[in-house]
Amino acid sequence: MTFLLVNTLRADASGDARTEFRDAHIAHVQRNVESGLVTSLSRLFDTDGTTLIGGHFLLDTDSAAAAQAFYEQDPYVREGIWESTLMAKAEIVTPGAPPPPAVS
Repeated sequence: MTFLLVNTLRADASGDARTEFRDAHIAHVQRNVESGLVTSLSRLFDTDGTTLIGGHFLLDTDSAAAAQAFYEQDPYVREGIWESTLMAKAEIVTPGAPPPPAVS
């Protein structure tokens, strides 16, 4: 199963507050990429394309606890850089593949 995390930055975390913890955040993410937990990630920008507003992660795990642990161990979380996070199980749909069954 895949978990999706979508994080948004605090409005005042776009400058020094974020860059102070950036190296630790990147090291945390890289360790989890190497372990196979993180399978996809991106930075998210406002529609102007220049203002960083957050990021997303796809995590390869069946465990909500593992997804929560990844989130809680992120220096951006511990230091309050992320303002909000959506965490959900995600069903990855491949373009051109048959649609998944309907959900009631």
